Amino acid sequence: MYSLSDESPANPLGPDWTLSPHWTNGNRFISYSIEPACLDQTLVPAAERATNRTYLFAKTRDYIESHHNDTAWTLDDLGGVIDRLGLDMIAGIRDEDDETSRDHLKSLGIDNKGRLDAHSFRGYVSSSRLFVGVGRPRISPSPLEALCLGVPFINPIGIYDHEDVWNVSAWNSQHWAFQHMEPPYVYNVFARDIAGLESAIVAALAHPIDS
Repeated sequence: MYSLSDESPANPLGPDWTLSPHWTNGNRFISYSIEPACLDQTLVPAAERATNRTYLFAKTRDYIESHHNDTAWTLDDLGGVIDRLGLDMIAGIRDEDDETSRDHLKSLGIDNKGRLDAHSFRGYVSSSRLFVGVGRPRISPSPLEALCLGVPFINPIGIYDHEDVWNVSAWNSQHWAFQHMEPPYVYNVFARDIAGLESAIVAALAHPIDS
């Protein structure tokens, strides 16, 4: 059984029978590499990227709707952040075929490119200065590709100890392999902490990274 959804074994036989692409849980670890795909993409120097360009990592609109418990920030939250910080935010939301929905995203300041193939996706990411997670999908390889392309990642923390918020061992984030990484590469931000999100965005845009 292969599971990307969470840290728990996805079957009654236990972790020895559950394959995991990351080493931070008790399941059986089998590695993968994004290097060939990353090397296939031309690396855009940070100085040549728009200073306020960010990529919103939301493959479907469902990931940023307010009725989901694991939504780190909603569309309305993001619209406010975009407006206050003057961001140029792009996304590849694949289920926005309705004109009204597209207009809504545009009104919030999100330039949706729609369904993207892998090469186009990496092209847009490589021209951005920040890769903004929203809580889902869990442990996707896309943030690894972003880092390889010289783009820092905002990693939302959905579950944490409210009595000891900096206890990393109690965190459950979008990409838990990055929970121990620090700026300027990864910015771990508590879900629904909009002030924290804005601070992370400002810091990331001011401190570009290399591949």
